[in-house]
Amino acid sequence: MFRKLLGGLVLLGVGSFLLFGTSAGSYLRTGYVQAVGYFKGQIPVHFKLERARQLVGELHPDIHKAARDIAVEEVRITRLKDEIARAEKDRDEQQVAILAIRDQLKQGLASYTVAGRTFTQSDLERDLARRFKSFKRVSDSLEQRSNLLNARESKLVAARETYQGLLETKKELESEIEALDAEQKALEARKVAKRIVIDDGRFQHARKALDEIKEQLSVDQKLIETEGYMVDPVPAEEIPPSDLTDQIDQYFGRTSAKDAT
Repeated sequence: MFRKLLGGLVLLGVGSFLLFGTSAGSYLRTGYVQAVGYFKGQIPVHFKLERARQLVGELHPDIHKAARDIAVEEVRITRLKDEIARAEKDRDEQQVAILAIRDQLKQGLASYTVAGRTFTQSDLERDLARRFKSFKRVSDSLEQRSNLLNARESKLVAARETYQGLLETKKELESEIEALDAEQKALEARKVAKRIVIDDGRFQHARKALDEIKEQLSVDQKLIETEGYMVDPVPAEEIPPSDLTDQIDQYFGRTSAKDAT
């Protein structure tokens, strides 16, 4: 339905453009915004909660990436520390050798025997220069690696903070969703209870109507009975005898029609 409405708005916008010019664009945008706002208001709360759960679930790739970044940095830091340790050992050994050769050159001899081999002073000086150059190169490399180690350790701290922040954010969002879900269910329960109250009220109205009908019937019945008592009955002793006319004629000395015959 929403797509049909949007399609109708598009067709309306195109038609309006052809009829009224570029001002139709503003009407189309206004209609679109109003339509989107209307349909957002029609979406059930439980559907929005499910969508929120889905969005929270989509945080898992980010959390996994943050965890992987931590693992990668930890591996690289461990490897870098091993490299630094070996380089420091190599540098220290070179330093010992350099100082030893330097001490020998201070003697000012024509030749020197080192590890069973004989070297001239020029040989030792060239070897010392080579060793010293390598020593400085190793020292520079160690400094660079130390700086890199510091940078990686800082990156590891940031990765851990990011990971922890994502976990806390996910937990907070899940808690908030559950709270909203509980609130929504409570509201639904209240709506059901309210509907029950309304139904009970209607039942009471129906019951009251029936009671009124019963009361009216009872009143009518009583009225009929009461009106029956209000009609004066003819007393039995006041009923005239069947020979009343004869008695009157005899009393007044008149001959009744019966005697005359």
